[in-house]
Amino acid sequence: MGGRRRIRSQANPPELVATLIAVSYTWDEIEQDWLGALANLALSNEVVVAAFNGVERTFGRDWMETTRTLSGGRSTGVGPVLGVVSTGQWLESLHGIEDTGRLLEGLRSHDRAARTEAIAIHLLRSNDPRLEVELEPTVEVAGRDRVPDFRARKDGSAWTYVEVSAAELSEEGKAVMAALHNLARVIEEASVPILALEFFLRRTPTDEEQEELIALGVATAGRSGRLEEELPHELGKIRLNLDEPGKFTADLPRGEQSGPRLGALHRKLGPEVDRHVAVRIAFSDDRAAEFLRREAKHLPTDSPGLIVLFTDRGGWSEWGTAIGARLHPGQHTRVSGVCLVRSGLSLTENGEAWVPETRLIENKNAPHELPEWISEALSAFPSETA
Repeated sequence: MGGRRRIRSQANPPELVATLIAVSYTWDEIEQDWLGALANLALSNEVVVAAFNGVERTFGRDWMETTRTLSGGRSTGVGPVLGVVSTGQWLESLHGIEDTGRLLEGLRSHDRAARTEAIAIHLLRSNDPRLEVELEPTVEVAGRDRVPDFRARKDGSAWTYVEVSAAELSEEGKAVMAALHNLARVIEEASVPILALEFFLRRTPTDEEQEELIALGVATAGRSGRLEEELPHELGKIRLNLDEPGKFTADLPRGEQSGPRLGALHRKLGPEVDRHVAVRIAFSDDRAAEFLRREAKHLPTDSPGLIVLFTDRGGWSEWGTAIGARLHPGQHTRVSGVCLVRSGLSLTENGEAWVPETRLIENKNAPHELPEWISEALSAFPSETA
C-alpha cells in the first residue's frame, strides 16, 4: 500500500495461532447475546455460526467483544453481528496463503490497511479458493526493488500484480467526518423513544451551525408524522420519519442534485428505544492524479497490474470519472486497470448484509490486459465495468 512500511512476516506470530475453544458459538447465543430483536439477516444461521467460530478460533472471544464495545458500553444488533461475520469471510479467503502473519496481526489491531488488503483478496478469491496468491512479492522496476501488496494467478497462468489503497481524507474530509460525528449527538439528546432523522447537507456546517442543527434536530424529533423541510443558512434539508429506525434509504430529497457525499448512520437500540440519525454532507476532493502516480510505481512493467481503491459511498462517481480521464496513451501504462470498491451494511431482498460493490475501470492503453478471471471474480459481487 502506498505510504506504509512493508514488513515481511515469515511465520504467524505465536499469539495469532488459532486456539480451539471448548465451547463454540451457537445460533441461540448469537441471537440472544449479539443480535437482539428486530433483526433480519440475509445469511443463514449456519453461515453466521460458522463465521463466528472461525473468528473465535483465530482471535478469541475477548477480541470479538472489543469489536462491539464503545465508551465502555456493549452494542447489539445487525451491525456488530455483520462486523464479525464479514471478518470471518475475509479470514476464510486467507486460508491456504503463506505468510499471512502481518495481515492477521493488522486485522487483530483493527488496522485499516490490513482490512482493505484482506477484502481485496476476498473479492478475488472467495469463489475460487484455489486461486494462487502470494503476499508482498519483490519485483524490479527501473533498477529498484518494489513490493506490491500481492500477486495472483489462476491455473498457473501469468501473475497479475495488485496494489491496494484507500482514499485518504484531506483536511476538508476530516472536517466533514468531525461534523458527521458531532451531529449524531441528536440521538442521545432526543427524548422520543422512536426516531428516524436525517440531515442532508449541501456543505460542511461551521461549529456554530452544527450546534444550531443539533438543537433543531432535537426539537424536530418531538414532532409527529413525516416531514422534509429546508434548513437555515441554505445548509440543506432535515427529514423526519421517512424510514423506519435502522432502515435508511439514501435517496435524493426533492430538488437536490446528485454528487459525491460522505455520510454516516448512527443508531441507538434498547428495550424501549430505537433511534437513528443519518447525516450526509456534500464533499468533493480530486486526488486521482497523485493517487495513480503513487500506486503505479509499485507495479512491474512486464505484467498486468491492478490497483484496488477503496472509496466511501459518496465518492464513487467522482473517483471513477477522474481516474478514467487519466488512463490515456503514454501515461500510467503499468496500470492495466483500477477497481473501485465501496462496502457497507445494506438491506437486500433477503435481509441485511455486508455488501461490497466493485467498479472495474480497464486501461485500454496498457500493454498488458487484465486476465478475464479478474472480471469474472468481481462479477460475483454487485459490479460494473467501465
